[in-house]
Amino acid sequence: MPALCHLRGSARHPPAAILTVMTQRHRPAEATVRVPARVSLAGNPSDGYGGAVVATCLWTFAAEVTVGLSDGPTAPQNLPLAEATRTRFDREIAHKSNLSAADITVDTTIPRSVGLAGSSAIVTATIRALASYAGVTLPPGRIAAMTHAIERTDLDIAGGWQDEIMQAHQGTRLMRFDGAPRHRELTPTATRSIPLYLAWQPTTAQASSIPHGNLAQRNASTAGGAHANIAAAMVALAEEARRAADAIEHGDVHVLKDAMNQSFDLRASIMPIEPAHQAMIDAARRAGAAANFSGSGGAIVGVVPKDPDRLLEALDDAGLSVTTWDLAAPPQPVPEPWITDD
Repeated sequence: MPALCHLRGSARHPPAAILTVMTQRHRPAEATVRVPARVSLAGNPSDGYGGAVVATCLWTFAAEVTVGLSDGPTAPQNLPLAEATRTRFDREIAHKSNLSAADITVDTTIPRSVGLAGSSAIVTATIRALASYAGVTLPPGRIAAMTHAIERTDLDIAGGWQDEIMQAHQGTRLMRFDGAPRHRELTPTATRSIPLYLAWQPTTAQASSIPHGNLAQRNASTAGGAHANIAAAMVALAEEARRAADAIEHGDVHVLKDAMNQSFDLRASIMPIEPAHQAMIDAARRAGAAANFSGSGGAIVGVVPKDPDRLLEALDDAGLSVTTWDLAAPPQPVPEPWITDD
């Protein structure tokens, strides 16, 4: 179900800007940006533990943010993601501008709390829309760093770096976190399709802070050898991400399926899995498909088997919503912000 939120600018007058930004007189009436959902394919959740992850962007779902002129005073709504983004943007990028007087409208079709990076999509889109509205050009790396700071520091949302990197740079990427985050875009072979499915159930939604927080606490503990077990699993997960990356570039769907399955099994060896989430994995695997969590839980992703009808029927019987796409198809380009001057 699409979610629509609207945040009115406050009436306060911020101080003058340190960067050159458009004056109110020369600003467009509004700027709109769309940012897609992020789907992890293999290696997750090792991004927060020095591992590696392969993920892709899925434009079927996206967060759309519009920043524009206020048309009159209204009571501001509680929109923490957008307000926190505006606050940090004002502090780091557009001091002494009057961006606080602008409206921010957020419209998202990304299913909530099922591991598709819906919150970072909103933050990333808000940063890009504010920058376009202010006439400021920000490189993707700066956008990713700001999104990470807003989520991890300002809002205390648990997680690694993959969401911010993916939604700032987009495409399909292998990301490595053994040191400073590094990433490269993966180009699937044009000679073979890579059909993927995503399935989710809104009633199994779970805040990402729950599984991530539990894992972080256990990793920090020295009791029962938990840290050593988690560290070994993260090394193995990183290897599955590298295997998946090679498989995507060579069109080897069999290796990709195995890397996705192994990624989930490694996760399950170190993290508790909600029974409803495990049931989703089991239903897909019984139908002959690979299955891994697309993120923190609540949605699964895998390669569509040769008998897609059997899979789709099994997922439907389980009460799941499903979408399919071809990873090898030409990706949707990064859209330029929509600027309206009237």
